Amino acid sequence: MNRRRHPNLLEIVLVLLIALSGGVLSADSKDKTPPKDKSDSPAAGLSCVRWTHEARYQGFGYNHFVYLKNTCKLRAICEVKTDVNPERIKATLAPKQKKTVITFRGSPARVFSADVSCRAK
Repeated sequence: MNRRRHPNLLEIVLVLLIALSGGVLSADSKDKTPPKDKSDSPAAGLSCVRWTHEARYQGFGYNHFVYLKNTCKLRAICEVKTDVNPERIKATLAPKQKKTVITFRGSPARVFSADVSCRAK
């Protein structure tokens, strides 16, 4: 007798976990360059550091990126926080260096605001 076998809950959860972990692992391979149409802002405390931010959908939620660009002749130490992740993230930038800071992975929020403050080292 041919009986159709229905997947049990454990199999469904396993498939979902594999699918989600694949999205997490592949998120780093995506291009993290800032979008060309977004304008940048000067960082508080050091106006020669510019920044912009973006929420990019990655299949399981939004990853929040803050793009930093040091146009100073000195090394800059920056602190980045957002309204979604208020924990400060430190980033050190060499002169003329660009850096991407990921402040949140898999957020349900597609919009966020960032606060960037920098000082010369």
